[in-house]
Amino acid sequence: MDDLLLRQQIALSIIPGLGPKRTREMLQIFQDPMEVFRAPIHDFQSLSFFNTGIFQHLRSKEIMLNAEKIMEDCIRLKIDITFIQDAKYPHRLKNCEDAPIVLYSQGNPLIATPFVFSIVGSRSTTPYGIQFVKEFLTAVQHHPVTIVSGLAYGIDEAAHSTCNELGINNIACLAHGLHTIYPALHRGLANGIKKNGGIISEYCPGIFADKERFPMRNRLIAGLSDATLVIESEKTGGSMITAQFAQNYNRDIYALPGKIHDEKSAGCNYLIQQNIGELISSIPDLLHQLGIKHQMEIKFETPVLTENGEKLLTTLRQYRELHVDELQIFSGLSASHFAAALFELELSGIVQKLPGNRVSCTR
Repeated sequence: MDDLLLRQQIALSIIPGLGPKRTREMLQIFQDPMEVFRAPIHDFQSLSFFNTGIFQHLRSKEIMLNAEKIMEDCIRLKIDITFIQDAKYPHRLKNCEDAPIVLYSQGNPLIATPFVFSIVGSRSTTPYGIQFVKEFLTAVQHHPVTIVSGLAYGIDEAAHSTCNELGINNIACLAHGLHTIYPALHRGLANGIKKNGGIISEYCPGIFADKERFPMRNRLIAGLSDATLVIESEKTGGSMITAQFAQNYNRDIYALPGKIHDEKSAGCNYLIQQNIGELISSIPDLLHQLGIKHQMEIKFETPVLTENGEKLLTTLRQYRELHVDELQIFSGLSASHFAAALFELELSGIVQKLPGNRVSCTR
């Protein structure tokens, strides 16, 4: 990528007075980050939030110098930078209006898989919660699943460590720059995650964790996932914040019930009582609700298709549903061949378009 463009992408994410929503509004108008920095002030008049202060920052040498330093730090620390317009930016997260403009990552956390579930819960957990996490992950280990969590103590730690043991792709979302790991005792765990997925943050190197950044981290956990599993949570805390974000993003929420007098399960019981989270009654039932069991049971009749059409259908049948970008990647077809094959399947009524630019088999 051109160094100037990368600096401008980073710069857009650190300009005071903006933020993800406002920056995306600007990108809708100008399309290209370079055009944002070139445009005269009158071109911004349609943006209600825009002011001379923001324009001065866009023209500031300091902003570009800061962006250049961030870029150099990322090169030194082997941190990848992904802009929101990049093809590999996670599409589930991109669908959230407050998605970060830039993601910083190590390992390979942006690999596309059909099923992405977040697992969150109390830092002070019990054997009940830990056992459930291990049983659930053992049940999904042979499926195309990615698990997302926050690298904290307790349930997060159990989820990540079990994924590493079973070879399950997993992502740790962090509330600080990737120059460090918090908590420090989880550095070894983080290194294991990089071999089985990766770590990700919206914060550039040099930014340390503080209490205000953890809720923002929790929105990443929810936004990256199709569904959030809440395992042992008090009625307040990070897990409940993640569940709130998941609800706002119209993602599925599942809660593990606990004893009525157990404070560690009070949050889960509340989610179930308020019909916010689906009750987890058993592992097989949960797999069915998540679409995993159903995926393995469906039988299809093979229609008469072109070679590319058959290849695309074979790819799609392996999964419950896919985003069109994922489908093209998994199929290995060129853009033109993919478009023709997908159109063929649509005309045959074999695939159905879903919200969020996703498709699924109809038979």
